[in-house]
Order: sequence, then structure tokens, then C-alpha cells
Amino acid sequence: MSLLKDALLLEVRDLAKVAIWYGLNRHRQGSKKNIWVFGSRRSGTTLVAQVIGANAGLKVCDQPFAIASSTALQLRYIFEFDNGHALDLLPAERQMCLDYVNLIRDGRLHVGEPWRVWASNFHFRSDRLIFKETNGACLAPLMHETYGDHTLVLFRHPIPQSISCLRNGWELNYRPFLGSKWYVETYLGDALEGFCWDILRSDRTLDKYVLVWCLENRPLHGYLSEYPQWGFVSYERFVEDTAAVIDAWSRSYDLPQLDAMLQAARQPSVSTRKLSTAAAKSAIRNADKANVLFAWRSRIAAEDERRLMAIVERFGIDEYKPFETTSKIGFRAPAAALEGTARGGSSGRAASGIGEEAASLPQAT
Repeated sequence: MSLLKDALLLEVRDLAKVAIWYGLNRHRQGSKKNIWVFGSRRSGTTLVAQVIGANAGLKVCDQPFAIASSTALQLRYIFEFDNGHALDLLPAERQMCLDYVNLIRDGRLHVGEPWRVWASNFHFRSDRLIFKETNGACLAPLMHETYGDHTLVLFRHPIPQSISCLRNGWELNYRPFLGSKWYVETYLGDALEGFCWDILRSDRTLDKYVLVWCLENRPLHGYLSEYPQWGFVSYERFVEDTAAVIDAWSRSYDLPQLDAMLQAARQPSVSTRKLSTAAAKSAIRNADKANVLFAWRSRIAAEDERRLMAIVERFGIDEYKPFETTSKIGFRAPAAALEGTARGGSSGRAASGIGEEAASLPQAT
């Protein structure tokens, strides 16, 4: 009977959400660019979407390509990706994805929107969207080149992120990547494919989650060099320099409501409230940045950290190093936001890759 009760409660909740989406929100796409936030599971994408979505008229579209959380109506317009991740697509499939996004942009299809009408990120009228996605990183170039929207990439240190996924019992979703000929040929040269299978056959569970982190983030790391106009932030840098990052986004993405964004940043995200420990939620509310970012180190031996980060190094993702408390870059504003901007009496430079940081953002201390 408890399973039946749970099923009925879920059905009622989902029906209520759909009724609110279609009955209380009216979206009419305006002239401002939409914003896409790409990351991987438990990387902070929900918090970033919450912060940006605090601006009036900017509606969050959460996980449009996450089939597991899709409504029956969504599934009429989007096909089910192999093992839940959109990787290499046939031309007809690419067009289907674009047709699906067009329905959302046109306000005809409502996907993953806020539904708590009392919350600050619920808007009865919207003219701009923020798409937050962790299952469709390989679609980022398609969305950028089709719509010219803003794109923001988010990373979080692989070890705490993997610990969180393991603690929550989430699946090791390596099969979408290792099962894709395109992905293997594009990203797993230099014997990396065999290296992946060696880890998966081992008895070290956390190593496997760190491997999945690498598989999920390897395309995004490469895109940052290919698309200098995209923004980038690490979760660690966002927590350490929240006000400065939000101020930079305000200027780059035309987000005027700074106070609302700062207030939203002080609140645990929906995913944090559901999935994080009580200690983590308390640390966020108390602005205890050291515990938010580095409490995990008390649970990991030095030799384990060294071994886990060696996996990341094999993939060429150099944002994080063993035993360091700051990431390599941490933040960069979109290149377009820097071009022609005077800085200290000279013309600003456009960031040409992940290795160059926006000069306007102060260094973390």
C-alpha cells in the first residue's frame, strides 16, 4: 500500500506542476539572448540557475534533455537518448532537438519550470529563458550555433562531486560514452578507452565515479577552447567570490537585479535541500565557505586523493590539481563582454581559451 500511496502522491504532484506551468505562466520570447548553463551532476548548475533566474521575467528550464524527468507531453517531441545522454546525433535527430527547443522558446511547451508560485524565481510572465542541462553537454555547440544564445560552463572539483553522487546512490552512467563510437574516437585516444575499462573492472567504487566525472566533462573542457565567447565558472570560485561573479554576470548577460541574485545565492538550491547532508546545508546557510568546499578532505586519505586526481590528469582536464585549494582558472567572462572595454587605460583582451581569466574579477583569497 505504501508504494501505491507514493505513486499516487507523485502523480498528483506532477499534475499540479503541469497545471501551474500551463495555467499560470505565459512565455513570450523577447529580444534578449537566452542563457544555457552546462555542467555535470552535482556541479552547482541548479544553484547557478536559481541565482540567474531570480531576475524578473527570466524563467528556468531545468534539464530539458533529461529523459528520466520528462513529462509524457515532452516525450512526444523528443526521442529517448541512448542511456539518457545526448551525444552524436543523426541529422534528423538534431532537427528534432531544435524543433523541441523551438516549442519551449515559443512558449508552447513547458519543461522543468519552477512551480512554487510563492518563490522568487516563479514568474507569471517571462520573456527570457535559462536552460540548465547536465545530460546534453554535447549539444552545447548546436544550441550556440543555432540560436547565438549565451553559454555558461560550470565545473566542480571531481572528488566532492563524485562523493555526492556515490552517497546519493546514483548510477555510474559510463555506458552512453563508452558505447558511442563517436565519443570513443573523439575523446578516448591514447589508450584511454582501455584505461576506462580497467578502472570499471576494479573494486574501487569512488574511482569509477571520478571516471564518470571525466567522461561527462571532457567535451565541455574542449569546447571552452573552441568557443572563447562562452563563459566559465568553477563551483569553488562561485562560492568564494559570489558577489564578484554575480556582478560580472550582471554586466555580461544583462541581468539587472543584483540584490535578488545575491539573496538567491545565499539559499541552498533545490538539489542541495534534497540531496546534501545536514552539515552541508548548514554550512551554506552560515556562509562557512571552507566547510562548503573542503570538508570532503577530512574523509579522503592523501594517497587516495593523489590516485583519484591521476585519473583526471589522464583525461587532460587541468582545472584541478591534487591538494590545491584553488582551481586553475576559476572564472572567465564571455569574450564579447571584454572586447573594447577599457581596463586600466588599455583596451581589454578577449579570452582565447580556458587558460585566460577575465581581468575584472578579483582573485580568490
